[in-house]
Amino acid sequence: MHTEAIDAMPQFERLVHEHAAEMFRAACHYAGDVDAGADLLQDVTIKALVRREQLAAMADARPWFRRVLRNQSIDEHRRRSREVTGRLEPGAEFEPGLADLPAPWQNVHEAVDPVAEAERLHLLDKVADALAELGEDLRRVIVLADIDGASMHELVEELEVPVGTVKSRLHRARARLRQALTAPRQAA
Repeated sequence: MHTEAIDAMPQFERLVHEHAAEMFRAACHYAGDVDAGADLLQDVTIKALVRREQLAAMADARPWFRRVLRNQSIDEHRRRSREVTGRLEPGAEFEPGLADLPAPWQNVHEAVDPVAEAERLHLLDKVADALAELGEDLRRVIVLADIDGASMHELVEELEVPVGTVKSRLHRARARLRQALTAPRQAA
């Protein structure tokens, strides 16, 4: 092992630790569940380990992590879509995701108001449905900006489009979500 590689290890560990929570959230979002998200993040961490010297030299490695995470998730999605077995049939139930897990600060043994919990779950379903209805470009920009908290500069780098395009996509995505979330309930 090269001396530079050994010197880069503590920096690499700090870098991974610094971005771990955000990247795990994004990985779970891309993958659709916690286990697949953990696998996705592990693959990205291995790629980062191989490039640890390059990452240690970067002023901000966050865009690199996001880009590699997105590309890895696309590769994984393509690989899975080529598999014949394990596909969900139309109308099949989607497994619960991160939104269904208690927040770390919540005591899972606390008494829960069933009406409030039902309303919360209904709102989460409504938000998930509204996000699913957005096109990929609009969904990506709103998730990166409003869920991951990316800055405008980070959005431009991640999406590889001009700032005006980012702003217009973000405006359209928010408008469509607002419309979907404020539309009156339809009878089932």
